[in-house]
Amino acid sequence: MKDLSLASLLAPVEVATFLEEYWEKKPLVVSGRDSHYYDNLFSIQDVGRLLFRGRPYEDVTLVKKQDRPKLSQPFDVMEVQRYFHAGYTVALNHLYGRHEALSIFCRSLGDFFTYGIGANMYLTPRNSQGFRPHYDYHDVLALQIWGTKKWYLYGLVTPPLPADGYPDLAPDLYAQPKPDRLPEVQQEIWLKPGDLLYLPRGVVHEASTGPDAHSLHLTIGVYNVTWGHLLVEALEVLTRRNVDFRRSVLPSLLENEGGRSAIKAQAAALVKTFLEQLGPSLEEARQLNVTNFRKRPSLLPDYGSLFEGSAPVVELDTIIRKRDDIAYKLVETDGQAGIFLSSGHQVMGPARLKPVFQYILAVQGAFAIRQIPYLSDQAKLTLGRRLVFENALVPV
Repeated sequence: MKDLSLASLLAPVEVATFLEEYWEKKPLVVSGRDSHYYDNLFSIQDVGRLLFRGRPYEDVTLVKKQDRPKLSQPFDVMEVQRYFHAGYTVALNHLYGRHEALSIFCRSLGDFFTYGIGANMYLTPRNSQGFRPHYDYHDVLALQIWGTKKWYLYGLVTPPLPADGYPDLAPDLYAQPKPDRLPEVQQEIWLKPGDLLYLPRGVVHEASTGPDAHSLHLTIGVYNVTWGHLLVEALEVLTRRNVDFRRSVLPSLLENEGGRSAIKAQAAALVKTFLEQLGPSLEEARQLNVTNFRKRPSLLPDYGSLFEGSAPVVELDTIIRKRDDIAYKLVETDGQAGIFLSSGHQVMGPARLKPVFQYILAVQGAFAIRQIPYLSDQAKLTLGRRLVFENALVPV
């Protein structure tokens, strides 16, 4: 691609054409481009780098239709290879924040859509199929990186545009598709390296490889903000501001048929107030969504800064704090404890560090590295520098 942008991804289709004719309406296939079109974004070599680098890649899924075996612990990349040669698709999930070029690309898409963006990778051996027919709650951009893959598009579910949180719209097609509920196949598409497939959410699809080649493709998920979501957010804004929306509905009104008219009258009054305050409430909801969806993972740490003299100076008295743009969670696994960041990154250590990580997650506001409990000064400094360098905490 000329650059890591939506325009380059769609070329030669114009972005305006895509939004007007295809977005949320129908699939788009872009084919006939150079087989090395995505070389500056991702390649088959990146799979090995992700699996073999410093510590094992945590978000690995193996799938062959209904079968999803669990990997042994500790992680063994040779086990992944064995499953691959047995016909299993290898999925590396949550790549945003873990691969530099892909992170830059996802951030570019996020800036355009102001939506949440996710990225997964799927490596499928020849003559194999990973997932059964299904649809997604988010729009999908599938980028064929290496090899070939055949896609079967069954058309949109009814009702169209399913939304996350409403699985009852087409439950038989999402988790466990039933053959008698599948729409008719509308398109059969072979994707080759450099090709792109856009699928609106709700398009039932499946994909498989042929006898001649393995396949590697990326899926970029676009997690939309719907009008319903925005209006609910606006109502929540008004509920925080106006006590009338926080008053309870009397049980007698709910239980008795005679209460229907009273409920209708009170609801009409609240709707009137909502409409009168819709402008400012909607604007605040819009701003909240822009802020939340731009709380996206940071790019990878700048490893070169360690040697170029641009890394921040971190000492025992350095004041640090948690970042505002990500969420944190304590994780434990196989003799280790650590902090998982919503950016997809995690900082792990021996299980004995669990109370240290608990302190870091519980502390409010900024604190000096010297204040970290249970460790010697040297251990505090080592951990503090690692947390800052890996962009988990930031100096004040």
